[in-house]
Amino acid sequence: AISFVASSTIVIVPFMMFLAFTFSTISYFLVNLPPALDIFLFSTFTVFMILMTGFCFSQMVSVIAPDPMAGQVVGVAVLSIMFLCSGFFSPKAEIPIEWVWVYYVSVFHWGFGSLMVNGLSDTSFDGLSSQEVLAEYGLSGVSKWNGVCMLLLFIVLFRCVFYYFLTTRF
Repeated sequence: AISFVASSTIVIVPFMMFLAFTFSTISYFLVNLPPALDIFLFSTFTVFMILMTGFCFSQMVSVIAPDPMAGQVVGVAVLSIMFLCSGFFSPKAEIPIEWVWVYYVSVFHWGFGSLMVNGLSDTSFDGLSSQEVLAEYGLSGVSKWNGVCMLLLFIVLFRCVFYYFLTTRF
């Protein structure tokens, strides 16, 4: 089982790197982010981590669910709730108090935060500084590396749960 977990991760990495680079190359310049190589490379790396987290999440759900239909329903439902509470649609201050915990366990929150902090360094929008925009989304004083580290923790957690269920169910 450990060989399957490791090999499925190793095999998907080049594909995810290609996807991240392609997506970042297209979207980065379309939204007019700063033309700095370090900011672009970090954005690409963050997108790669988001893709890897999604892959690991989907494999984890597929081994936990009793059948493909249940896995699809549960996966979509969980990801939808995570996305709605990520801070993208509604800043943290507007999320109901009983749902704030989802804000912190949302994989989208950590990726979104890293991309926002990275892409908005020393820029202004319609008279607002980057710090004011980040504060509006509840991201002031946040390091861009926090989100990437949390995504890495999610990847490890999802792989461990995947391995556990793979070895105990089959």
